[in-house]
Amino acid sequence: MNPQEESNSKWKEEFRELKESIQRIEMDIQEIKKRRETITLVGQIGGIILGAIVLIGIFW
Repeated sequence: MNPQEESNSKWKEEFRELKESIQRIEMDIQEIKKRRETITLVGQIGGIILGAIVLIGIFW
């Protein structure tokens, strides 16, 4: 293998590793977004429950 082919081979390997890292990061970001949506939903439900308790307390 000549030096040019060796250099190309190294670059191809580096590029493949970079691509894999980017895919892992994208999957992590999607997982974080899913968690955030769940937390937001729980917060909204909690807010509705607290609001209902306050309204009941006002009119009690």
